[in-house]
Amino acid sequence: PPHVFPWQIQRRLEAEKLRFAEERRLVKMVGLDVARHEADKKKSVSAQG
Repeated sequence: PPHVFPWQIQRRLEAEKLRFAEERRLVKMVGLDVARHEADKKKSVSAQG
């Protein structure tokens, strides 16, 4: 493989870290949305019953 400079590796690692952080943030947001949705569903069901 061609020679890779340390700063290229560093830059790639930084990009990966940023992407993972962003994905985790999105997953957390989606998780909160799902939890809220489930709570709303339970509330509406108990209101109907």
